[in-house]
Amino acid sequence: MLSLFSLPFLLLALFLPFPYAYYTLLRFLVTANSLWLLQKISVSEAHGFILLAIAVLYNPLIPVHLNKPIWNVINFLTILYFVYIGYKK
Repeated sequence: MLSLFSLPFLLLALFLPFPYAYYTLLRFLVTANSLWLLQKISVSEAHGFILLAIAVLYNPLIPVHLNKPIWNVINFLTILYFVYIGYKK
């Protein structure tokens, strides 16, 4: 269920405009959630790679700057993946 922790924040980012500080918080939460999942659950090599890629993409220290439509797709795919991991484990 901890993979579902950052889902409400990702969902809100899909539908509502927020100030930049919200997206920085979102990056921190998703990165922390990905790294925690990577460490706590036993994942296959493929899942480990995906979680690490999510953590790198969302990291708040060296942000990846993309436009809003691309981030919406990435956020949606991240939501689907976290739901998948949450119900699989």
